[in-house]
Amino acid sequence: MKILYISSMNPEGLYGGNLSTKKIYKLLKKINEEKENIKIKYIFPGNSEKKDDTLFLKKNKLNTYISRIFKYPEFMGFYKKKILKYIDDYKPNTIILGSSRLGFLAKEIKKTSKEIKIITNFENFELEFSKAFVKNRLPKFLWNYELDIVKKSEKNAILYSDSFIFLTKNDFINIQKYYNLKINNKLILPHLIEDPLKNIDCEINCKNNSDKIKLIFTGSMNYYPNVEGSLFLIENFEKMKDINPYIELTLAGRNPEKVLYNKIKEYNLKDIHIISNPTKEQMTFLMLNSDIFISPVFQGSGMKTKVLDAISYGLPVLASEHSLIGYEKIKKDFPIVLFKDSKTDFLEKFTKIINYYNLYNKKDIFSMSRKLFLNNYTIDAFYSIFEDYIINR
Repeated sequence: MKILYISSMNPEGLYGGNLSTKKIYKLLKKINEEKENIKIKYIFPGNSEKKDDTLFLKKNKLNTYISRIFKYPEFMGFYKKKILKYIDDYKPNTIILGSSRLGFLAKEIKKTSKEIKIITNFENFELEFSKAFVKNRLPKFLWNYELDIVKKSEKNAILYSDSFIFLTKNDFINIQKYYNLKINNKLILPHLIEDPLKNIDCEINCKNNSDKIKLIFTGSMNYYPNVEGSLFLIENFEKMKDINPYIELTLAGRNPEKVLYNKIKEYNLKDIHIISNPTKEQMTFLMLNSDIFISPVFQGSGMKTKVLDAISYGLPVLASEHSLIGYEKIKKDFPIVLFKDSKTDFLEKFTKIINYYNLYNKKDIFSMSRKLFLNNYTIDAFYSIFEDYIINR
């Protein structure tokens, strides 16, 4: 059996789409190690040296723009002929597409190779994700153009694929309803990540010895839902300090919008810190030296991966209902505290998690969060289900 995995994201990346690619990549690597009769190759963006099992395609602004001109929502549209030639030479039995944005490839493959099974991984409801994405990344006159080509490609992914992988049940329901197309042969596969503390001695490192209770929220700070969530925390920070005067808040992520700095300055808040574009090492340090993760995200598609990051680092989590889409397997009780999308309920649940935090030993809190992560969101936790779906479906 020959498998080809095609993704426009890099499996070595740290963010949402990269995590989705890494998840599939790691699971396929494990299949390859354990099954002698299966051969797997990959197509990824990158400038790395050539490998026998991977075709690397260079990603830059030029080929991204050219792809958009020809109505492809991914830079890989620029390499369409090269990809189809690679498929023709390799002759895979199964092709896994890393995103529904690559639906244009599903259509092209089925034109000439109807016997190839195509599995599309919906890392998001891409049309809904794009609606939030364009608000901060594109001039307004391009919004409809971008959304139209994403919609067309996502619809093609449904029409020309044989099987589907969804990140959340919520995404599956909304996608099927929006496109009014029946979707069979589906697998719900949440984000699965490697243990970030695998080589860290937490008896030494996993402690915050400050007198402050350190709150943290992370994410791409130029992505509209995260900007909205950060502003929610800034605007409610004084009320949070009324509940506990010893708190401080860190907002950490890529390219923070100026509005965040301006709001902090406007309210004259001394205990809110913005960390711009932290490295992987800096983020690890921040997570290990924080006490509570807060996720006030109210819109956007997919599974909120930063909640998963938080429990993998042993942090308790205060999260909005929307932030916990995709976490249906776990109980919404400490170390996970759910708040409904209102300021009143947020402040009530903030009081609740602070009380819990003061009630439990820090090592016990750490162990409770880590247990949720290790039992539900590691590669090993889902491998057998994924293997059966890919090979026997």
